[in-house]
Amino acid sequence: MCKKNSYLIVIFFLMFPFIYAGTAKEDSNQLLGHWQCKGIFESTELIVESKTRLVLNGAEANYSLVPGSIRIKTEDGRIDYPYRLEGGILSLTVPDGTWFDCFQVKKGRETMSVE
Repeated sequence: MCKKNSYLIVIFFLMFPFIYAGTAKEDSNQLLGHWQCKGIFESTELIVESKTRLVLNGAEANYSLVPGSIRIKTEDGRIDYPYRLEGGILSLTVPDGTWFDCFQVKKGRETMSVE
């Protein structure tokens, strides 16, 4: 019985990178586009241009997805922004602890409207 459990644990650890890679790829695809983010005291815009490039509040940056976070690469290193994508709402926490709920928007000719 113990030997069987050991095999299951080994199989899980061997499969985890493939399971996570699939999840990260799905999230990466779902993140693409324009997002309007609203926090308690402020709002901002997030544009995810590709699977590696985004614009946050007007600042362009390269990023990658790591478990539970969007990792933004800066000149000083990397900054992790914990996130959750559920029901079409992107919940994002910035390093100072402020959180934002982001809603995907469709870019119109003059305004942006929530889809």
